[in-house]
Amino acid sequence: MKRFCVPCSFTAFVLIASAIPAESQLPMCSTQKVNGNCQLTFDRLDPVTLPTIQLRPNARISVSLTRSLPYELITLDPQSFQLIAPADQVQGLASAILPSFKGVGTPTQTPVPGAFGILAADSNDVQTVKNDLVNLSKLIDNPFPALSTFITNVQGVYAQLDEAVAPLPRPLDDHDNPLRVSNLPKGTPTPWSTSYPSWRSLVLCELSASECSSESIPVFKDLMATGITLQTMLTPPATPPQAPPPLKFDSATFDALVATTKVDIAKLKPSDNPNQYTTALAELQSRETSLLPLVPVYAAAWLPGVTAVNKDLQTYFVNIKETVASAPGSATQFLGFINDPRHLSNNTGTATKFLGRQVTYAVNAVNQIAVMTTAVPTSSQKSSIVTITVLYADPIFEVSTGAILSTLPDRTFANQTLVTGNSGNLQTTGNVIISQSIIRPIVLPYAAGNWRIGHDFLMPDRHRGAVYATTALAFNGYNTTAEYAAGPSLSWRMLMFSPLVHFGHDIRLTQGETVNQVVCTTVPSQTNTCVGTPPPPSSTTFWKASFAFGIGVRVPTSFGTTTGR
Repeated sequence: MKRFCVPCSFTAFVLIASAIPAESQLPMCSTQKVNGNCQLTFDRLDPVTLPTIQLRPNARISVSLTRSLPYELITLDPQSFQLIAPADQVQGLASAILPSFKGVGTPTQTPVPGAFGILAADSNDVQTVKNDLVNLSKLIDNPFPALSTFITNVQGVYAQLDEAVAPLPRPLDDHDNPLRVSNLPKGTPTPWSTSYPSWRSLVLCELSASECSSESIPVFKDLMATGITLQTMLTPPATPPQAPPPLKFDSATFDALVATTKVDIAKLKPSDNPNQYTTALAELQSRETSLLPLVPVYAAAWLPGVTAVNKDLQTYFVNIKETVASAPGSATQFLGFINDPRHLSNNTGTATKFLGRQVTYAVNAVNQIAVMTTAVPTSSQKSSIVTITVLYADPIFEVSTGAILSTLPDRTFANQTLVTGNSGNLQTTGNVIISQSIIRPIVLPYAAGNWRIGHDFLMPDRHRGAVYATTALAFNGYNTTAEYAAGPSLSWRMLMFSPLVHFGHDIRLTQGETVNQVVCTTVPSQTNTCVGTPPPPSSTTFWKASFAFGIGVRVPTSFGTTTGR
């Protein structure tokens, strides 16, 4: 029976934990190379989704968020896990959240006839009558002022809420500041920064007077109580069915103003043409008479909208009341680690050993102002800020193609007849010798296999670099033979720079022949006179190692649609 050693287990845990750097000490993940343990930090006010991050097997990413919003719940949620086969290298070579007021409209306003606009030349009596008619027209055009004021204030609250739940980043103005909603109530602070507590206090005071404090000075307040009162006024009584709802036009004020207007018209002189004002007053009285039967229709039209608004306001009040900033918006929030699924599943067999493992995570936000804080958020209520795609794969073999410059000469031998004679005189032929022609350097196309030595790294310009052991097959077009090369290579981005040893074919003379050796002479008086055409030099090929330098383009091992680095 094995005994469980608590101190030993604790020591092993400490050693393992100490081997993994602290989250704050990890380097930032690079999109240029295959990373080890690294970290990603996203800006909540300006989130940007990165390209695929490639990691070595069993490495992990630490994910953090800075400038988080104090009223959001942020989570790091897995989305998908997928095994991906590497590409063949041979083939490689070749909805709106906020409710709206759509069902609610405002009464149509009829402007006062322009003929009764007050002019500077009008007498005091005429100005008084015109003012009376304007005030009567305002009563007709806005028969329910409490309802109109309520709607205006509700639209202001919705504008404040819209800033809190609208997607980020926001458009900027001419001064590079976030562009704000146009119909915000005066003095509304921003909700997405450290001023959220002030924003919260102001909105709560606007919704309920009991939440007001000396710090909050709203343009209006107690909107929920006003909405309940209006809803009661718009609701028709149960009995009798034909009875009008409590909402009614202020006829007493209208009648009193009519009486005042009649008195003021009576004071006008005949030259002021009082009849036109009497006609205008009669028209306004007729409009008031037509308005009274429509009051139940107005109430029936407004009731659904006001009822829905009251429900919204109560929900938002509870959510804002319960959402208290727990940390300043500038603080960095640690969200968790992304781990290799092979490491998590303890599966090191051949099923996944040579496969890439692509995992996708999403940084999701739940806006606690828009979602009930007392309920479990559903997937549809989570808004994705950024998506993180990680590929666990670190292939060490890649192919490349390019050309090498070799110091191996392209050598040929031939018989050459020497000539003598001065310039301008006839030249005479002399000895026939063995001459040699050399072309250096030569250019050879090649295809290579590259085995990476160690991990890749970042060059001083922050682009990927790596060291490889390279073997290449080259085609020598000068002698139409296949040749070979080997050596180290340094890659920068997609380019390969390779100092190589070129194993190629050279030519040398045989049968004791040497360069510049006299084969025969064309002078008849000398011995060893050429008889006919002398035989060509005899030569043979042999393998020779020479220095070469290759420049090529690497073809990275890709997985699925993932591009190489």
